[in-house]
Amino acid sequence: MAACAKCGSPTLIQSAQLTPFHGPHGLQQELTVQVAKDPMAMIMKEKIRSPLKVVICGSCGFVEFFVNNPGELAAAEAQQQKNWDKRNPS
Repeated sequence: MAACAKCGSPTLIQSAQLTPFHGPHGLQQELTVQVAKDPMAMIMKEKIRSPLKVVICGSCGFVEFFVNNPGELAAAEAQQQKNWDKRNPS
């Protein structure tokens, strides 16, 4: 059973969603994180996105964030570094 990383409580809220409100009609969109494989590119930056998931401790209120695809984001960052190195040789 999972427990809060701060206080150790087993009371975790895992169904909470981060949803900002946009516009006058309150349209909801899921918060995401993204890593661009080539952020210096004018177009075709090849952004890798993942929904941001949240877990909240029901006892102390500590909040943790997680992504669904950390491996894909890490690979995109590695590609970003390779692209940077190509453009900026030592």
